[in-house]
Amino acid sequence: MSVIYVVAGHPRCGTSMMMRCLQHGGLNAVYDPNNRSVHSLNGYHPDPNGIYESKVNVKRRDFIPRHRDKLVKVLRWQVQDLPRYHYEVVLMRRNPVEVDMSMRRIGKGEGQTSRLYQGYQDRIQLILESRSDVNLNILHYADVIDDPVSAFEMLAGNGFPINVEAAAAVVDKNLYRNRAASDL
Repeated sequence: MSVIYVVAGHPRCGTSMMMRCLQHGGLNAVYDPNNRSVHSLNGYHPDPNGIYESKVNVKRRDFIPRHRDKLVKVLRWQVQDLPRYHYEVVLMRRNPVEVDMSMRRIGKGEGQTSRLYQGYQDRIQLILESRSDVNLNILHYADVIDDPVSAFEMLAGNGFPINVEAAAAVVDKNLYRNRAASDL
């Protein structure tokens, strides 16, 4: 059976990191390598390895044929509109304080992100859990950073045809730059 592999989550939760890891692990990722939608601010670039996303419109009639057996990032506001199919999904979650810290470093959020983030993430999770065509895997950014091998072993065991070691080798602990005090 054909499947579409999806990485979903709120911005600044590690979705680009996960896309990059899964691509290096062997999945065919759909993304625009020239995407610079988040620019450097005062010398800080939040995703120095690239923004792993493309202009995906899940409402287009050709979404399924164009993405069959491929890996795609679906932004949080598009999750509810995924057409019926078969999806293997990684939902990335992160400490709301860290999301807020990261958003502020790129000049966005104004300190409001952490208030809204939990509701957004909970809503995405409920939508995905309610669908019979979705196999949902939830990963926390800090857990992937701390033990990438275990994270990718879990995904491989749940339907992601990846090379665990190749995927785990991509994780760069030095890019965990917005860490909440409780995670230090």
